[in-house]
Amino acid sequence: MVTLFIVLAVALSGGVSLVAESSVPGDALYGVKTHVNENIRSVVTTTAEADAQWEADLAERRLKEIETLSLRGELTSEVAAELGAAFSSHAHAALTGASTLASNGKATVAADIAAYVEGMMQANANSVTKIEANSDTSVEADTASIIDQIRVKLGGGENTSVESDAQVNTTTNVNVNAKSTTSVDIGL
Repeated sequence: MVTLFIVLAVALSGGVSLVAESSVPGDALYGVKTHVNENIRSVVTTTAEADAQWEADLAERRLKEIETLSLRGELTSEVAAELGAAFSSHAHAALTGASTLASNGKATVAADIAAYVEGMMQANANSVTKIEANSDTSVEADTASIIDQIRVKLGGGENTSVESDAQVNTTTNVNVNAKSTTSVDIGL
């Protein structure tokens, strides 16, 4: 009987966790998504590359949540500001991780992550605009300075292109090849 209870509890919690993945702020399971699922995933990322990529993925999740809420007509300025701050924090962590990777001789991985973040912001320009409209910072200005630092560490100057074939999945599920030649500024 106890075994059945344990199996049932694990099955139900896994189902809740899975359903929570599509939640957005205001949904009952959003806390499960951000405080349980994402924290567990953060714990199991064991390399600097995986950490930086996970931070980039978290940044993209926050942009997609902004877009989802906006499409539903449920995006408030308060929620946009909160998601914007979370996006900026995750994008900054991803780019800082990429910068460290570049310093440690992992130029290709660093360029891939930087291009992924840059491409994500371009693909989700409407969400970035909503963040900037509800905060005191320029998301583009903040990220650009870090991307410039990565470019310098990769052996080029600030005008060096960070290129990658990283796939960015937009909210309309269209894959965009991120071939970045422009700089993006996030004033972090």
